[in-house]
Amino acid sequence: ALLLVLLWSPLSSAKALRYEVTGIKGALKENVEIHLVALPSIQAGRIDYRRQSIQQAVTQGLQAQGYYQSTIELVVDEQDESLLHVRIKRGKPVRIRSLVVRLLGDALNDDSFERLMQKLPLKQGDVLHHGKYEEIKSSLLNRAANRGYFDAELVESSVKVYPDQQAADIVIEFSTGHRYRFAEPRIVGVTESRRLIEPLLTFKPGEPYQTQQLATLSQNLSETRYFRQVDVRPLLDEVKDYQ
Repeated sequence: ALLLVLLWSPLSSAKALRYEVTGIKGALKENVEIHLVALPSIQAGRIDYRRQSIQQAVTQGLQAQGYYQSTIELVVDEQDESLLHVRIKRGKPVRIRSLVVRLLGDALNDDSFERLMQKLPLKQGDVLHHGKYEEIKSSLLNRAANRGYFDAELVESSVKVYPDQQAADIVIEFSTGHRYRFAEPRIVGVTESRRLIEPLLTFKPGEPYQTQQLATLSQNLSETRYFRQVDVRPLLDEVKDYQ
């Protein structure tokens, strides 16, 4: 004989917890909601076990956009235990008290970097936004890579936040080193390929490196339809005197 005893878990049919964020709006609200959605699924009735992680997610969403002195209240809906009300009083934002972005290296004489510095997404007096701070660092690194500063590095990058003063100090020091230049191109393929390729070259040896020129050359070569495969790339392991 075989006896099967099956007991339903009271949580097996429980709904997943939903969130209703109030007290804030716009991009700040969207960011808090993104942090909440990123949490592992929480079953209704289990909030007491996850209250700390929910609180932390909301706090991170607020601080990412400069709100470090917010009040957060988590309240389960009286009619629906799967609905959690997240009530926020955002408080005063942290503003940028000082912003220092310092360039070192050949980029000091590069107009492209000068234009970039003039259009930074943050300035003194703005509400602190960690995403825009990361954007500054990424834009410097990307600009350097695209313009041949292959030794570029962030020497220093820091954000010091003083919530009680509603102030933040940002320092970014970026060293580009030397700008690399094009050397004589190495053409690998059939013997006749050099005759076909040389008229399409978008640069001359000794000119400053730019990724866009390689992309244009690659496109031009592909459009000829003479070549089954086109591979245009810098040979960084063969560099001599920054060429």
